[in-house]
Amino acid sequence: MTDVELKRSVESELEWEPSIKSAAAIAVRVKDGVVTLTGSVESYSEKLTAERAALRVSGVKAVANDLEVRLPKSSERTDEDIAKAAANALDWTSGIPRDKIKVTVDKGWITLKGAVPFHYQRTAAEDAIRNLWGCERRYQPDRSSTRREYHCRETGNRRSVETRRRS
Repeated sequence: MTDVELKRSVESELEWEPSIKSAAAIAVRVKDGVVTLTGSVESYSEKLTAERAALRVSGVKAVANDLEVRLPKSSERTDEDIAKAAANALDWTSGIPRDKIKVTVDKGWITLKGAVPFHYQRTAAEDAIRNLWGCERRYQPDRSSTRREYHCRETGNRRSVETRRRS
């Protein structure tokens, strides 16, 4: 399959994926079977769905997902709104000892501070914050730490999650 045919197949797969609101906002480039997705989507889950859709296409060797998550204007939040959403996400996630993790928000940055005894609790807390509307995970956390900070920042329409090891 040529790169041109592969590009058309990926674009078609993106069009048929019901979870992608606007496939036209996603640009597809293909070189030697490697697909690059650029443009913007409205949520992190939509970004992951686009990547999975591209990987489903026969002939795709790899995907470089350079999609940006841009929240719609109607979804922009104040620090108070973000803090409520983060606290609710933690409350609604089973297995997280709520009294062990404290939430603060400053200029769109969510910081979760505390220590939990088990790895699955750290993962659950990270997942709860990452799954907030528009959050994007930036890099893999260091799993050896028992203390973590989770940051979710909103800059204009974009928000991202970062995990840093605390000493």
